[in-house]
Amino acid sequence: MDGKQFITYIKMKTFGGDFDKFLNKIKTGEHFSLSRWGDGELTILEGKHIDIRSKGNGEFRYDPNMPQYDQAREKLLESYVYKDDQYYIGIACPCCVGQEKYQYMKDKSGQDEEHLTWANIFVNANYRRTINELIPEFKNHSVTIVVNKNSRFEKLPFKPNQILTVGTDAWYYNFDLGRDILENILMREIKNEIFLIAAGPLANILTFSLWTLGSKNNTYIDVGSILDPYLQLKLTRQYLLGNPLTLNKVCVW
Repeated sequence: MDGKQFITYIKMKTFGGDFDKFLNKIKTGEHFSLSRWGDGELTILEGKHIDIRSKGNGEFRYDPNMPQYDQAREKLLESYVYKDDQYYIGIACPCCVGQEKYQYMKDKSGQDEEHLTWANIFVNANYRRTINELIPEFKNHSVTIVVNKNSRFEKLPFKPNQILTVGTDAWYYNFDLGRDILENILMREIKNEIFLIAAGPLANILTFSLWTLGSKNNTYIDVGSILDPYLQLKLTRQYLLGNPLTLNKVCVW
């Protein structure tokens, strides 16, 4: 030994670092699929009842006693455990849902650390960067959006190539939308398109099915509510209402 100390540095996952990772993929045209699972999707994952159809612009319901939801939930669960080099799962973090639920989501997914990220990667303390860096970047790409049917588009800061709309409880009532988009991708051989999907649990299903059955030459992102102000929808999230505690919250892993 020459007396020098050798230190192994373990690369730690950070809230800003993961944001950079996805932003750089978009900028460089490296295609990926990102499915984000918040507390609502966690409730479905746990097989528990949830009904937030009256919230905001109309969200979704899951009732374990209603068999009509079985097909959608089965596809949703399949999407959660699927693994691929450029397929990522965003989960709720311990500072938002507690250590027990966070660990449950990690274990249930079976994903390695590289393919896990924050469900709220684009919000909280990262939302300013979403506004200033991510959303403006979409001007440089061909983009398809899947958004609430009550949306208005004149304030959207980029021009979508295609607009598709969904309603309340979309993961049940608009379940076949994935088949229609898939057929369009394959028939037209669509490549280098960014699909921005804001459709509750249907977004998880679409980011999975379009990646696995459609084309890996496109990018599919579950964007949640980040476009709501531009789409002139009702604002329900604290980060959209300007809550400083939320906007300054740097989530931990």
